[in-house]
Amino acid sequence: MSDPQAAAAAVTPAEAAPGAPLLDVDDLNVRLPIDGIHRPVLREVSFSLRPGEAFGLVGESGSGKSMTARAIDRLLPAGAQVTGSIRFDGQDAGALTGAGLRRYRGQVAMIFQDPRAQTRSGGSGTS
Repeated sequence: MSDPQAAAAAVTPAEAAPGAPLLDVDDLNVRLPIDGIHRPVLREVSFSLRPGEAFGLVGESGSGKSMTARAIDRLLPAGAQVTGSIRFDGQDAGALTGAGLRRYRGQVAMIFQDPRAQTRSGGSGTS
């Protein structure tokens, strides 16, 4: 459950209804298989972000910043169990597949605090 010193969720404005949240995370819970048992790594995470707002996720190492961003971007490890909802521009992000998921990921991104963190966590990057 290491946190690669990352992690803010960033969204780009879309055509959200006036006053409606662009990103709405409600009661997000994530459990990961660790030593054969699904263990909670996020509990009851909720927040909303409206168009034009900036949002920073701050906490100590291991508090779930990166895991929250990965859950929002649908980049969790295999075997993750997710409950709660993530809605972007009114759409259920958990229901997106194929081209819809690719478009979503083009609008919602994770920005690492440490530019080398993406490489260390197994993603692509240069060193």
